[in-house]
Amino acid sequence: MTPLSINIEDISFNENNDSSVTWIKDWRGWNHRREIQFFHDGIIVVIDQAYGDSSLPAAIQWHLPPDSFPEQNRIIFNPSDSPGELILQPLNGGNISSSNSDRNSSQEPFNIEYRTENTVKLGLVSIFLTSDWVGAKTLIQEIDGGKELIISTDKRQIQIMIPDLSEVIR
Repeated sequence: MTPLSINIEDISFNENNDSSVTWIKDWRGWNHRREIQFFHDGIIVVIDQAYGDSSLPAAIQWHLPPDSFPEQNRIIFNPSDSPGELILQPLNGGNISSSNSDRNSSQEPFNIEYRTENTVKLGLVSIFLTSDWVGAKTLIQEIDGGKELIISTDKRQIQIMIPDLSEVIR
């Protein structure tokens, strides 16, 4: 079942990053907002927020290259050829699971899934780190009007506002 429409709320192109915000309304009882920040120097941040019908399950899934594997709180992908990392930061609790043990072949993708414990809201920040950002630290902290994601290395830091879902509901 595919959504009937996707609404593009915003697209912007800037010196250091490009971004988009889209909405899928009333898909299987859920309304889903996705913001993507593409930083030109090696970071992609995807902020998924949804609210909906508590009788229907909600999840976010990522399908990564077959040679991906979990290591501590990160998923390592392309370990031998331009390595990268995926860090999943739930915004309202939930469970993260992978299909690593279920794969029958080394050619099958590495699937990772987040399911919320909250029955009416889902919130997940997916942080893809490449280049010099591999190994960066991440932190989500509460601030006025929502939350803030901080991604940092010894040499630099990026801060991204994560709006409270109640502030962006249409």
